[in-house]
Amino acid sequence: MRPFSALSCYIIWIFAGGALLAPWAFKLLNLLAEQSGLFASWSGVPFHRVLNCCLIIMALAGLVPFVRRLGVRSGSEIGRLFPPDGLWTFAKCLLIGIGSIAVVIGVAVVGEERSLVAGMGSMDWGPLLGKAAAGAFSVALVEELLFRGAILSGFRRTFGWFPALALSSLIYSAVHFLSAARWPGPVTWTSGFELLPNMAVGFTDSRLVMPSFLTLALAGLALGFVYHRQRHLWGCMALHAGWVLAIRLAAPLAPISDRSNLRIWGTDKVSDGWIGAAVFRLLCVWMIRWKARPALGTRQ
Repeated sequence: MRPFSALSCYIIWIFAGGALLAPWAFKLLNLLAEQSGLFASWSGVPFHRVLNCCLIIMALAGLVPFVRRLGVRSGSEIGRLFPPDGLWTFAKCLLIGIGSIAVVIGVAVVGEERSLVAGMGSMDWGPLLGKAAAGAFSVALVEELLFRGAILSGFRRTFGWFPALALSSLIYSAVHFLSAARWPGPVTWTSGFELLPNMAVGFTDSRLVMPSFLTLALAGLALGFVYHRQRHLWGCMALHAGWVLAIRLAAPLAPISDRSNLRIWGTDKVSDGWIGAAVFRLLCVWMIRWKARPALGTRQ
């Protein structure tokens, strides 16, 4: 079927292209780092980080051909770019995202499974918030363009709304199990291909798969329902950014206790604990109960 063949070609493009590009990018970064000045801070960047960046570059570079093969001909078919209530929607969904993670963290603090760091009032909040926000919004932008804007909107043209929502949510969850495996030896033109299989080790650990896979799939469902209701990506980008921002701030502000049961409370990722899974399930149910209007291009 065309959606699966398009997705298969897109995946091959990302991983094969990223693996080929990464060694050359790594050599270029090291060459630039040898020069004094602007690029000096790039010295010592590990190869796995370069590979991850190359995979993202290839995903963005192939996004337009991919959505065209799925039948999407213009950006307006994905959703309204600047909706009338865009800023209010963005702010509301951002607060919902932050609040849902804050519930998980707050319950852990009350249960003495996390502890607030001392001296929070004297902390330099500017760099902390700036770095966390930059990472959160960049992750949300890239992932929502890919999973909701491209995959979900493309799949619904063939499969209908609910099958497309389920498939895109499962793909969204699975992609997050690609770990940042490290490369120990010298980098050659085949190093990217040799490192790729090591990135799939997350699928072999049952303690990581459950409840993380379930939680991430529920997150994908919640984001999909927001997209379905609002007919644009603003809300799901904001919700996603709120989650990532809260998670990135939780680690330095309320670290998990060494004696905590990580299966129940999760690590700094939050999504790998059963408490987080329960909160995301409630959030997903709440999203489903929203009165949804048919999204653009939806087949009823």
